[in-house]
Amino acid sequence: MMTSKQLQTLHSVDTGQTADCVEWCHAESYSHMFVCATYQLQQETSAETRKRIGKITLYHIDSACGKSLEAQHVLACSGVLDSKWSPAPLDGSPALACALSSAEVMLASVRDGRLVETQRFPIGDDVIALSLDWAPDTPSRVIVSDSRGRLSVCDTAGAGCGVTQQWQAHDFEAWIVACDRWQPALIYSGGDDCKLKGWDVRVTPAAPAFVSKHHTMGVCSIQSNKQREHLLATGSYDENILIWDRRNIKVALSETHIGGGIWQLKWEPLFGEHLLAACMHNGFHILDCTRLAECGQPVLASYLQHESLAYGADWGIALPASRDDDDDQSRAGTSPPAEVDSSEEDRSGRSECPAGSCSNRTHSGTRTASAAAAAAASATARCALVNDFSKYVIASCSFYDHSLHVWQWQW
Repeated sequence: MMTSKQLQTLHSVDTGQTADCVEWCHAESYSHMFVCATYQLQQETSAETRKRIGKITLYHIDSACGKSLEAQHVLACSGVLDSKWSPAPLDGSPALACALSSAEVMLASVRDGRLVETQRFPIGDDVIALSLDWAPDTPSRVIVSDSRGRLSVCDTAGAGCGVTQQWQAHDFEAWIVACDRWQPALIYSGGDDCKLKGWDVRVTPAAPAFVSKHHTMGVCSIQSNKQREHLLATGSYDENILIWDRRNIKVALSETHIGGGIWQLKWEPLFGEHLLAACMHNGFHILDCTRLAECGQPVLASYLQHESLAYGADWGIALPASRDDDDDQSRAGTSPPAEVDSSEEDRSGRSECPAGSCSNRTHSGTRTASAAAAAAASATARCALVNDFSKYVIASCSFYDHSLHVWQWQW
């Protein structure tokens, strides 16, 4: 059971409008910033003229301890369904791409502590932009999904920005689109047709590279692990989180029933060994994915302080170990938490669960001496980081109670 010391609310904010999106900026020198976005259906007008409005609030937090939080700037717009920071700076500063209810993609940059809109372009008529992601190899390329089930490849560079490719990907809403962090040409999509699909954008995507029907309800969350090659996590209204080896999409490596409907998944950015899940009707949870278990991953922490639909969540800043911590002395000189041993893991195969337990299954394989040396160096670096940082600051938001929480998890 989590103790109050392991899980602690640092800040609680009324966002004013229904909140659905949180994105932390992990760019160098900007890791103290994150945004919370809203999607509000105006109730005071008739159904025919009712508008979807929204805003994006840029927050600054004390990166030393997370105790001070300030709303730095508010940018008004139409309803925001999704937002993502660019993986690399554009024109010298981080860029935020937003999927809008007005069938548009909006780009904003951080300038002098403010969010400044720099571009806006349409993706179609009578449609809602539902999700987007930046291509990892092309700083100016954004992939967007929409309420008609389409995917759009968009170029954000120069005056001619806009849609360069568009195709029908799903029969109903395409809730989610995500790029593979290791194979830039590969993108994933999930739809209300219960299908997970992969697409190769190097060719005209007349047909998907693969289709999975493992989820039994709409697929609404996908994220590739940027620290552990081949790993992909997906979530669905069916309340299950699946972890895949993208080289064998026929059978999931792990399936965890967690409840609530999985709206968003985020891999922990330093090591990719923990998975943060926003589970609509069941709060926010952190899963231990250091070892992949076919019968499910253990839940390390559950944050249940929100009173409405759990929609947005993101990992924030890793905090150094405090000398005031009661367990600080016991941590000194001890081994770090269990990690994936790449000497025994090639994720291309699958092994059986041990009798009576399924929590420690690994995948066998071989590696070269140079790979072994690289893994040893990585493990050494990881040990140093784990000893230096013992806490994470996480931001989450919920819908109808228009609430933003910033909380701390100590592992």
